[in-house]
Amino acid sequence: DGRFEKLTVFTDPYFQRRTPAVAAVLIEGLQRFPGRGRYLAFKNHVKLICIASADEARTAVISGSANLSAQPRCEQYVLTASPDVYEFYKREFFEAMLNG
Repeated sequence: DGRFEKLTVFTDPYFQRRTPAVAAVLIEGLQRFPGRGRYLAFKNHVKLICIASADEARTAVISGSANLSAQPRCEQYVLTASPDVYEFYKREFFEAMLNG
């Protein structure tokens, strides 16, 4: 509905094979916002979410061990609002994947 300034989603290619209908809805939704929504599939096993306000004055990073799906296991997550951690993951992971 336009509330996101930008949204980038990375998945493993397996996501599209395992749940093609869900992947299609996600990708089609991102494509409705050219220049604001991006999707990239590559071999990875990362569980990382970086969120920031439009001016990046407020940030949050969520990392963990769990796949972002239903799991009958005990998993762990780490939530931080540290701008330094946000900048590190944005630069060293997200931007590196998009530019490399």
